Amino acid sequence: MKPRRKNKRAVNKKPAFLAAFAACGSITEASLAVKIDRGLHYKWLKEDPKYSPLYQAALEMAAGMLKDSAVDWAIKGIFEPLVYQGGFCYAQRERILCTLPDGREVFEEDLPQPIGDVRVQSRRTIIESYGPPLGIHRRSEGLLGKLLAAWAPEFGPRVQIEGEIAITEPDDAKRELLRLLAGIAADQAARSGDRKPE
Repeated sequence: MKPRRKNKRAVNKKPAFLAAFAACGSITEASLAVKIDRGLHYKWLKEDPKYSPLYQAALEMAAGMLKDSAVDWAIKGIFEPLVYQGGFCYAQRERILCTLPDGREVFEEDLPQPIGDVRVQSRRTIIESYGPPLGIHRRSEGLLGKLLAAWAPEFGPRVQIEGEIAITEPDDAKRELLRLLAGIAADQAARSGDRKPE
């Protein structure tokens, strides 16, 4: 009986999978990116002792990426476009339309540079409704509070203890933040699970 040969193609995908996982934080998304079955990752964890520490390092990188995303969401917010009657709304902007001697009309910013080399018969200002999209950046105040509680305990949640105010343990806040980040990762994985591999 011949010994079973290892699937070299699958083994070679370990570094690519780990790099994809570190970048996105989702096992499903990383599996789709390198075109492997997500179960192969768990098989590698079980059977390859060298793979586990590499995965732990990728996990730390993914956690850092998720923390950065959480900070970005808490401080800058996520852009939500303004929608009216089923369409996106755009800011109005002024543009200058130039008429050339041959009768063509060209926007001033599309004229060859330097403009002194081009004769312009006339200029008129028009208003376009296709400027930058309108909307708001919606911040997560709850997430900001959890980040503060984890990294600056003096801003963290307070509890009443026998008539005195005491700060809860920073570890509790960190656990809560990790739970929240795991929820974000699970949400990403659920959304990526809707996509089909090419």
